[in-house]
Amino acid sequence: GAAGELREIDHTQSGNVSSLVGVFGNNWLFYIPVVGPNAGLVVPFAYGPPRCEMTGPYFIRNSSGADETLLLAVQHPGESVPIGDGVQLGRDIEMLNLDGTLFTQQRSVPRGSNWPSNIGYVGNPGGSFNGLLPPRPSVIGVTRRNGGAFV
Repeated sequence: GAAGELREIDHTQSGNVSSLVGVFGNNWLFYIPVVGPNAGLVVPFAYGPPRCEMTGPYFIRNSSGADETLLLAVQHPGESVPIGDGVQLGRDIEMLNLDGTLFTQQRSVPRGSNWPSNIGYVGNPGGSFNGLLPPRPSVIGVTRRNGGAFV
């Protein structure tokens, strides 16, 4: 975490489509506050592209020592899947409501990825996107719009 708390990355293999992790195993980044009113709550922060690992969360401090920018690496998005195959994987999952009743949640995810070109591609003349560009690993930086401390 930003203030020197424990950081942990889980390198779970996602590929076995017969298991829930295989179909819906895109890596997430969570944080768990250790102080304050939300201490102990698991908070989802970032969701990676299909079939990737999000690794290396690292905070960059500003000149006053506040953790200002979070760096994340997206490794091997769309691994082992033909580019642009268009296959959607789906699964119905029985979930428990807060009131104790059951409901069925329907989930659907693409099998592959065109990350990061699927978020707007400026490499083609006119900025057009042809949808068949190969996925690429990348490093992203996340900051607050107001420039304040991250956590």
